[in-house]
Amino acid sequence: MKLFIRNVAIETVVLIIIGLFPFLAWWTQYSRELLIAFVISLLNAAVGYHIAVRFFNEKAVVFNKFVYGGMLVRMIFLIGFALYMISREYVQTVPFFIALMFFYILHQWTEITSWLKVLPNQKAGITA
Repeated sequence: MKLFIRNVAIETVVLIIIGLFPFLAWWTQYSRELLIAFVISLLNAAVGYHIAVRFFNEKAVVFNKFVYGGMLVRMIFLIGFALYMISREYVQTVPFFIALMFFYILHQWTEITSWLKVLPNQKAGITA
């Protein structure tokens, strides 16, 4: 988990450095949308990372059930939360959705690259 947290921290600092001027110049009115999209996407990636690392040494059936089932539950929650926030007009639709998709792709990339570095270091038993 330390590797994932370190990667997310580095990614966030780089994102802030790169996006600070455009944010201050054009997007200050969308700060709530950006922050909510960032947090919900980050939580989604953290849960996915934890599930993949936690169940890696389990049987293939259990691993697949938790990883793919967890992916389905996380996606349903993410879409449901986004639709709830948009339908209640807590956020503006287009900026929130664009930010959510951007952060989702970024955090999924970070999640996958982080557990690809961790999982080869663990021994997996051959179980059917």
